[in-house]
Amino acid sequence: MSTQRKVILAFLAILLVVVLGFAAFTFLLKADPTPPIPSSADQAASHEAEAEKTPLPSAFARQTIAEGLIVPWELVFTDENRMLVTERPGRVRQIVDGKLAAEPVYTFSEAAASGEEGLMGMALDPDYASNRRVYFSLAYQGGASVKVVSLRDAGDRLEDPKNAA
Repeated sequence: MSTQRKVILAFLAILLVVVLGFAAFTFLLKADPTPPIPSSADQAASHEAEAEKTPLPSAFARQTIAEGLIVPWELVFTDENRMLVTERPGRVRQIVDGKLAAEPVYTFSEAAASGEEGLMGMALDPDYASNRRVYFSLAYQGGASVKVVSLRDAGDRLEDPKNAA
């Protein structure tokens, strides 16, 4: 093969790589690299629909305890008739005798509630029966930080022991 022919083939190969690279780059610029984050309500509806499709073992039955919660994340039983439920946007709700209370018992206004962040964990203190402490884990500052908060359960509300009278 002549030198002139090798140069022409090399030039065409480089030109092909440049054209394909430009086409790929243009395509990537038009593509949205981050899909939109669905709202909490959309995610809740999606999770509910998915749960309905999931088969259960024969020894189990699906029963709805409460409706209208926005991405419930964690629950604890404070006694046999009452449970606390966290909602990712930062609310702590209570269900008493099988009924969801209309208002939250506490709201973490600083909770960053998008993606997999927000009000995440909740646990009763091992000595809850005597000190009524409940611990929460939440993402805040746009999800850049996570903190653990301790509140006292006053029955119809949760209160910060530092701010209680």
